[in-house]
Amino acid sequence: RVTNQSIATQVAEGLQRSYQRLAEAQEVVTSGRIINHLSDNPIGATRAMRLRSFEEQLGQYQRNISNTTPALEQTDAVLGDMVEALTRAKELTVQMANDIYSPAERAAVAREVHQIFLQTLAQANTKMENRFIFGGFLNGAAPFVDTATGVNYNGDNGEIKVKTNPTSSITANLLGNQVYQGAGIARSQGVFDVFKDLE
Repeated sequence: RVTNQSIATQVAEGLQRSYQRLAEAQEVVTSGRIINHLSDNPIGATRAMRLRSFEEQLGQYQRNISNTTPALEQTDAVLGDMVEALTRAKELTVQMANDIYSPAERAAVAREVHQIFLQTLAQANTKMENRFIFGGFLNGAAPFVDTATGVNYNGDNGEIKVKTNPTSSITANLLGNQVYQGAGIARSQGVFDVFKDLE
């Protein structure tokens, strides 16, 4: 026999469950998430946490790339200017190869070559955000210094690595002694030495 008390208890429990489901549905609608608590779906919650961690990693890789791009663009611009400087030096070399120019004219060309040298030296010491772009890890002083015996490199061989995905990274800098002095390259001649010899 079903008593009125048991019927009332069943109705109350049914209402409680309905209220609970309504509260859960409202939380889903309000938060915009199907899983709001680990107990809602333990497997799904674990997957969601892994995806969130992966998404954060991707965001970090994107920030790494964005932060590195300006320095790479600046480096590219400096190298472009160096190519123009070398092109102009080649033009002057070809021009001065014959004997039709007077000593005064040759001296004027020598002064122009010296200015090209100084401009290239200044660009080799380009600094961006408190870092010399061709100095490696050393940033206390300019990487290139003109001395009586030639241009000395005061940087190091530090390669700045930037993580771009879970399995690889890129080198975000060029070593100044390789770019301007041909270090490590067989039978190479440094850019500064070329200008000095031509002058």
